[in-house]
Amino acid sequence: VPIPRDVADHYLDRISDAYHATVEAFLKADPEYMAEGLMLLSEAIASANHGLTEQMRESR
Repeated sequence: VPIPRDVADHYLDRISDAYHATVEAFLKADPEYMAEGLMLLSEAIASANHGLTEQMRESR
């Protein structure tokens, strides 16, 4: 089942933003921002998993 481009782009953009924030925090060696970035990344991935699973269920 193909995923609509706009849906995929939405989740990929969120994951990308969180990833870049996390990398920046690691480059600055800032533990507080590292933790925040990793949490954002985790939430973005969980949201994508949930949203894409729902998208696939609805298109069956």
